Amino acid sequence: RPQVYAQADTTKPKLLLFHDSFGVYMRELLSEHFSTSTYIWTNAFRGDAVREHQPDVVVQEFMAMFIPHMPFDAPPAPEER
Repeated sequence: RPQVYAQADTTKPKLLLFHDSFGVYMRELLSEHFSTSTYIWTNAFRGDAVREHQPDVVVQEFMAMFIPHMPFDAPPAPEER
């Protein structure tokens, strides 16, 4: 389930972060720089979440040791966004 943080300053960009357990510790630090920050704890890149939340910035954070286990998801094509 996504965790969403919002600020009153709507001029800042919107963030969507897919993350592993380390992303939990980044939330407070990142959220202050974005009007809306959405955090989803998953190893997969979720094109449906990108389309739903319409972020300005998308980050996929994970530990390097998980690279061999990452799914080979392709980002959505521009016409699918």
